[in-house]
Amino acid sequence: MVRAPKARNAVTKLPHGTSLLDLRSSLPAVADRQVVDDLQVFSSESALIDCSPNFFSHNSTDVRAVLLMVRDASGLLARLLAGGRTVIAGRLAGAFRNIGRDHIAE
Repeated sequence: MVRAPKARNAVTKLPHGTSLLDLRSSLPAVADRQVVDDLQVFSSESALIDCSPNFFSHNSTDVRAVLLMVRDASGLLARLLAGGRTVIAGRLAGAFRNIGRDHIAE
């Protein structure tokens, strides 16, 4: 998925059964982005916070992989508290407990 203010809201089919969705949406705050191989991408924390509940259930393997990369809760906690996102905090706490990371869930 690619977020851009002037996107077409369209899917572009790519080889090997993959696709690219360009979504008309504002860009994340600079603090929520990082550069990987010359691409601006969401930070792991921001991506987890912005995921819908359906993404967690339909892409559980991907979510688990990202959750396992989180070493401490400080980055998540700061973003969750700044936005008053208690429902998302509960979802993430449950996800961390599900993978055995109770110390981060707490």
